[in-house]
Amino acid sequence: PVHAELSSGYFIATEIQDMLNLLRLLDNPRQDIPLAGVLRSPLVGLEENALAAIRLHTPRGAYHQAVTCYVQNGPEEALRQRLGQFFEQLDIWRTQARQSSLADIIWTIYCQTDFLAVVSGLPGGQQRYKNLLALHDRARQFDSFSRQGITRFLRFIEKLRDEEGDFGPAPVLTEADDVVRIMSVHKSKGLEFPVVIVAGLSKQFNLSDARRPVLFDREDRGILGMQLIEL
Repeated sequence: PVHAELSSGYFIATEIQDMLNLLRLLDNPRQDIPLAGVLRSPLVGLEENALAAIRLHTPRGAYHQAVTCYVQNGPEEALRQRLGQFFEQLDIWRTQARQSSLADIIWTIYCQTDFLAVVSGLPGGQQRYKNLLALHDRARQFDSFSRQGITRFLRFIEKLRDEEGDFGPAPVLTEADDVVRIMSVHKSKGLEFPVVIVAGLSKQFNLSDARRPVLFDREDRGILGMQLIEL
């Protein structure tokens, strides 16, 4: 077994996307893409054919309007009832979200939908489970310094992603686990292992850039360096 500590990939995890989409609906239910994402997710569990049937029933207009129309007069009773139950539950969660903290409403959703148990049964279930627990912990930390609720939390997430920020997946392993750990030399400082394999020692360091007469840093920083020869 192999483990590597990653610094990105948390927000693109499917289970995190599903929960963020649901939080977006709690903030504003008239959002087509988050609505379609939640309907397709394990939180509701509709198949692609059902999503297409909703659109075919109301070909024009926004998708959330098509879903509303299907709840009112859709031809398939089972799908109509399923959508109606979801919207009833969504209204309850929206009311609770206005009266409780962000962490509380996330935990309520976990409990009422058995979402933690559902993702645990999927491939990589232990990692998915830990990711959702980490989302709840981050919401609890957000509540401790900002009682602004879902809107501010979603803005914080969007700003973080716009600035190309991300978190690594929630840690699953502990120091006691018997795995091969892959890490950089920098991250391994201060740690001791009975066996260490250092890769790439047969190659020399690439110093070709340092020998050039003009050196450029990143373009967005606009820094360059030139060799100086005193005559």
